[in-house]
Amino acid sequence: MLISGGKVVLPDRVVDDGAVAVDETDGQIEAVGPRSEVRPARPGEKVLDAAGGIIAPGFVDLHCHGGWGADFMDGALEDFDTITAYHACHGTTSLLATSTSAETDVILAMLQTAREAMARGTPGSQVLGAHLEGPWLNPAMRGCHLERYCRSPSPAERQAVMEYMPEIRSVTLSPEVEGCMDLARDLDAAGILVSAGHSSLTYDEMMDAIEAGVRHVTHIYCAMSTVVRKGPWRHPGVIETALVEHRLTTEMIADGKHLPTCLMQLVYRCKGPDRLILVSDAMRGAGMPPGGKYTFGPRDGTEVLIADGVAMLPDLTAFASSITPLDRMVRNVVEMVGVPLHEAIRMASLAPARIIGVAERKGSLEPGKDADLCIMNDEFCVRQSIMGGKMLDMEHLSSLAPPEAEQPET
Repeated sequence: MLISGGKVVLPDRVVDDGAVAVDETDGQIEAVGPRSEVRPARPGEKVLDAAGGIIAPGFVDLHCHGGWGADFMDGALEDFDTITAYHACHGTTSLLATSTSAETDVILAMLQTAREAMARGTPGSQVLGAHLEGPWLNPAMRGCHLERYCRSPSPAERQAVMEYMPEIRSVTLSPEVEGCMDLARDLDAAGILVSAGHSSLTYDEMMDAIEAGVRHVTHIYCAMSTVVRKGPWRHPGVIETALVEHRLTTEMIADGKHLPTCLMQLVYRCKGPDRLILVSDAMRGAGMPPGGKYTFGPRDGTEVLIADGVAMLPDLTAFASSITPLDRMVRNVVEMVGVPLHEAIRMASLAPARIIGVAERKGSLEPGKDADLCIMNDEFCVRQSIMGGKMLDMEHLSSLAPPEAEQPET
């Protein structure tokens, strides 16, 4: 396959009239660069014209709960198919199936389905593994997680979950919860990304958490401590630690709702495009019509209302995850924050791939890497997603949506 006639986004620049040659036999990128320097089309080869649009690496979403009415916690392969189809329509070619706080058996069932989906494959985004967000969270900072499911890690639960170590890539926990510091050490030693989230830690306590293996901070500014004043003294929290601590990466929900533009600019200026990643944090209401009520996490989870382009608690007092896919978040950081195109794409592709240790094959358009790409128009609407050198059937993916779902912009 030869893809040409568009702006090719590389990690450090944009090639205005570029091309990408793909070896479909092994599904890898063969060559990339200016069209004049990439080989011509071979006889009988599939040629894809980007029509002046954007040729970018496929997005890598490390924090994704659902979409098109389904949640990974529903636990069936059909749900995984629906969710991955939705996100592939928006340029995400790889993701981590993300859990919520729930009963242990529900979490284990989700992990088992993730294992099966990884082995069998899905019609849309490739499931690279699982991200456990909860249940080891501080109940006082739970956000939209149900309080009854937030708890300390028991020895029996730890042992049961550790059976799925090959599938688990990332764990969000509250380090202040009893047993979580020890758990962080074990997870970090096993090569799993440990993220502080839903946490009330101070700066000094976060330093201890970093020493215990915390490397990342989940959805910055959301459900975490900030600076407080005690007498004349100011004590920074998780937010400030994430902004200034070089050893921590963090993630941002750039839907234009969770954070105002000035805070998105602040995070970007503090962390840069290699230590800040974009995540959808999308829940089952993503791609569904406004005004509907859905649950966050399992079907008996927190009731959520879709209103004003975001998921909110029914009393409208707090956000409850996101309904915005990564292509729109890339557009937001370019248009609202002023991030250069190649850096915005990097925050949604190479940076997350590096954080979970798959950058040798994912996240950028480089020879020898998996040919995972998306082609967008100048308004950042995805026209075509490509995985492993194969063009995904976008019409088939759209057909997996429920009848009432909103179809992606084209």
